Amino acid sequence: MAGPSGHLLTIPTDRELMNKIVLLLFVLMATATFAFAQEAPQVIWESDAAATNLAFSADGATMYSGGSRSMPPFTYGNIKKWDVETRTEIYTLIGGGSGVIGLTNGLAVTPDGTAFASGHGNVRCPAEGPCVTVANGFQTWNAVSGESQFDLNDDDIDGLVKSVAFSHDGQFVAFVMNRTSEDQIRVYNYPEYTFHGSYDGHGSGTYCVAFSPIDNTLVTGGYDGDVRMWNIGTHELLRTLEHGSYTNGGYPISLDFSSDGSQLAVSGAGYNLKATVWDVSSGDLIHSLSADSGTYGTSSARIAFSPNGNYLVGGVMRYASPEWQGVIQIWDLDDGSLVRMYSEEALGAVGSRMSVAVSAASDGWIAYTYDNQIKFAETGLDFGGRQAITPVPNQLDPRQLSVRAHPNPFNPMTTVSFTLDRELEVRLSVLDVKGNRVAELFSGVMPSGEHPVQWNGKDSTGRDVSSGNYVIYMEAEGSIETSKMMLVR
Repeated sequence: MAGPSGHLLTIPTDRELMNKIVLLLFVLMATATFAFAQEAPQVIWESDAAATNLAFSADGATMYSGGSRSMPPFTYGNIKKWDVETRTEIYTLIGGGSGVIGLTNGLAVTPDGTAFASGHGNVRCPAEGPCVTVANGFQTWNAVSGESQFDLNDDDIDGLVKSVAFSHDGQFVAFVMNRTSEDQIRVYNYPEYTFHGSYDGHGSGTYCVAFSPIDNTLVTGGYDGDVRMWNIGTHELLRTLEHGSYTNGGYPISLDFSSDGSQLAVSGAGYNLKATVWDVSSGDLIHSLSADSGTYGTSSARIAFSPNGNYLVGGVMRYASPEWQGVIQIWDLDDGSLVRMYSEEALGAVGSRMSVAVSAASDGWIAYTYDNQIKFAETGLDFGGRQAITPVPNQLDPRQLSVRAHPNPFNPMTTVSFTLDRELEVRLSVLDVKGNRVAELFSGVMPSGEHPVQWNGKDSTGRDVSSGNYVIYMEAEGSIETSKMMLVR
């Protein structure tokens, strides 16, 4: 048979046609499998714990989990502290200044890791009467001893505390509430615990709060579907971002900044869930990512950036009739593509909240909660996390080494002085609170005596570093000496 140009057309036989169809289907299936149906990440550790949320210290050395503790007819809360390297439990908290702590809804750790904050409360709706709140409150704790430092309970606040956050310099702590019409957003000076101010809430409830990692911009989200950015110093509303609604995209319940503060990710609860990623400086929407709602909606998603900002991890709790199911999704933020997706075994009834967290020291693993368990799992992706520098015990007499900064706090320059009792080879560095080396001030041999070295608040590339806490880190003959300092621009 001749075609339009006069060339002969070859008609494939039935067998040839079938072979081509099979080959095409195989290619399509392989492509789909590569993109969406990859095997679940390898679980490298798991522990039974009724956890609903997770928070890592800035250096990634410790993790805190918050969850429930059943004391019929009520459900109260608990908090566990974990050593990440050994994956062992350090302590459990089940009480506080008010005798009990309510269901733990949120956790946050100070930048220097010396304390953490928690938000509490749940609702009980008996058949014979109206719903009542149970053990609602906000607390801060000494991270080493687990002792309560500050406590607000139902005598001080009338809402359920849903989320807590510390500012990047540790000078402020904030919490947000639902089930109250007043003062849904509160900020306190830390560690004085004096009231700094309150901000307008998000309609029926404010569910998430975060501070920028580079300045004291406060971000909140809630039931009205919006995300608001506030200037803590002036109480000015800087910008409003429209994430979604309960019926379309989900109202915001989870916020996370990229480590450099340039991007903000938002996820929510409701129907047709999505995760949105925003440019912080311009307020422009970068990505709107489908977060895999269940068959009948009523899903919730929580998100976390990878340390290098290249990936966004989402944990979705969805209702796929007749069961509840947890789903992990990971997006490549270069193009918004979904590069990992897998499901946990379905639950007969709603279990613990699906929550995800990524340590700043993670090179490719994630932490998440599901069905009253905490799991660490490898993803096979490069998250860019670096292990923090771990000080070793001094091998020299402590009197032989000393290091300090003056003035402290400082802006923009300070003098770092160190003292040696004899000639030693010294390396003097500045670390951030995550243990990453920011600048090297000196490396070489120094004689005995006191030696001043100036730091101008710039990193190793000559760029100004942001305000915040830093560590002077001196190594000499296998021993370590450290001292804290604060840059206030």
